[in-house]
Amino acid sequence: MAPQGTVLITGANGTLATALVENLLINHPEHPLLLGVRNTSDSDVHTKNLRRLSARHPSTSVHIEPLDLSSLASVRTFTTTVTSLISSGTIPPLAAIVCNAFSWSLNSGIQFTKDDYESTFQVCHLGHFLLVLRLLASMEKAGRVIIIGSEEHSDEKPSLISPYRPGIPDKVEELVKPAPEDAKTTFHRGFTRYATAKLCQTMFMYDLGRRLSQDPNLSGITVSVLDPGGMPASRCFVEHPTVVKLLMNYVFAPALHVLKYVTSRFRTPWDASTDVMDVTVGNLGKESGYYICKNKTDGSCASRDEILQGVLWRKSIEWTRLEKGETVLGSTFVE
Repeated sequence: MAPQGTVLITGANGTLATALVENLLINHPEHPLLLGVRNTSDSDVHTKNLRRLSARHPSTSVHIEPLDLSSLASVRTFTTTVTSLISSGTIPPLAAIVCNAFSWSLNSGIQFTKDDYESTFQVCHLGHFLLVLRLLASMEKAGRVIIIGSEEHSDEKPSLISPYRPGIPDKVEELVKPAPEDAKTTFHRGFTRYATAKLCQTMFMYDLGRRLSQDPNLSGITVSVLDPGGMPASRCFVEHPTVVKLLMNYVFAPALHVLKYVTSRFRTPWDASTDVMDVTVGNLGKESGYYICKNKTDGSCASRDEILQGVLWRKSIEWTRLEKGETVLGSTFVE
């Protein structure tokens, strides 16, 4: 089978992404894979597992490249590498970019990156903002941008995890430099920073989709956010309180094969990755929009607020220090 467009995945050795990689290798071997991970060596057991999976499918081209979204310099180096691989003909243009990588600091309080920005916000939103805009020129005419989202981005219903709701602060600089927090609220505030970062990613989806649709050279590219549901088997729960980890490991995870028929809040990584695969290379991602599993719906009212989207867009350009020569999207610097 002739190779088709390349699928790029960030945070590719995470729980969901590893399942997605295996799913793509089995069901869509025609798509080369470009996998971004922080540590490309086999000293990382999860990266080693990616190589083990790819070795089972030698007919599919798999490239593993270093990518640390907590470093804007790393994002720029990575995107330059991707552009070179495509321009040299080593891999085909990008059929899809899956913005999967994320970070949260639930127990350790506010953490800052090498760029001196709050880490959850940079890894989830800023790093992907820069990566996507720099790679638009390397995408197929009908390429897809997929952002892994979360229902927690919405402030319209109570959270089961945190009493604090996400939102764009009046002082927008607090997204990158949050105000000090009470030690008693560390976990809840950390989770709310994650939810707010997911709100920003959803706002980015709507804003980017609108700008692409108005660009005659890029209007065929779709942008989607997909919430794949909760995965008790995910390694990300290591930072949760002990009682939550016990529930996930010994109650919900063993019951997943029954729970998945009752609620989308609890799913296996394989089932979740199947939906991500469908929006990445299947029929689901042919239209831009917000998805919960396979169901197309709307993001929160706040995420669809075009004034707030504009504020976030302008500040994201400032924070990433994006220059005009770095993207082919003509409206990037138009308010």
